[in-house]
Amino acid sequence: MAKPKDFGAFFAGLQAEASDHQAAHVKERVARGLSPATGTGRPLPRIIFERPTEEELGEIECQSPKYAGLGVTQAIVAATSDRDLAVLDRLPLGASRFGGLPDLPPDVAWPEIEGKKLPFLAQINLADLPTSNEPALPPDGWLYAFGRFDNDHEDQPVVVFHHRGPAANLVRAPRPAKDEIWPDWMNISVYEVVPLTLRPDPERAGKEKTGRKSAGWFFGEDDGFGAAGEMADDAFMDGDDWINLLVLRSVGSMQWSDAGYLYLLIRQSDLAKADFSRVFGAMRSS
Repeated sequence: MAKPKDFGAFFAGLQAEASDHQAAHVKERVARGLSPATGTGRPLPRIIFERPTEEELGEIECQSPKYAGLGVTQAIVAATSDRDLAVLDRLPLGASRFGGLPDLPPDVAWPEIEGKKLPFLAQINLADLPTSNEPALPPDGWLYAFGRFDNDHEDQPVVVFHHRGPAANLVRAPRPAKDEIWPDWMNISVYEVVPLTLRPDPERAGKEKTGRKSAGWFFGEDDGFGAAGEMADDAFMDGDDWINLLVLRSVGSMQWSDAGYLYLLIRQSDLAKADFSRVFGAMRSS
């Protein structure tokens, strides 16, 4: 007969292992010339990005004669792509959204690394911010986010920048050829379009819920995946005032670490200067 496990000793062993891991982590941070640990800044009120319902986006007509002769999977992919183009065509230049093709200023090139474009994540029209918003972000212009998150590179580069100017001057970028843009960890390089409506967090602002689902949010606090400072610590960043800047859910063809979340984090001192040059990204999933 097997002896019952000594669970006290088992958990003590786990705690010792975690303590050793943390000590090694701190040692490596110091060896890199960093502080022993990072910190989290004062969380800012969450601003929710609501996404349209499937009915509002339009049906995926995979049974159309247009796709006759294609296999089931191919027909769904083709019909989804056609709906995506229709959704993008309906949106005005500069509309807040995740995915699709960016509406860029004429003098700003699609960000690249190692000769290839970074996947386009989001553009947010800051004029859409709720009027009750704490003035942490610029009051107008657009916040753009690009990034590559894959399993083949140790670094996960992110480019976030702010642009001011007339919407009429923006130019919708053409779709890059497959060899011109990096794929993500699921081999996707151009994401489905997810139009966004910005609203205060109804749970924090005493507002009624609209029935639409969240696609992500600005700011907010620790929601179960660790505080911003803890994520910065894991990524060997330095500073004592990290906060969430932009959080993207797994929506459309965006899938972050198995239906998780993509966190773009910033130091509060950088946000105060509208300096987005040190934003970094982290995928988290349950």
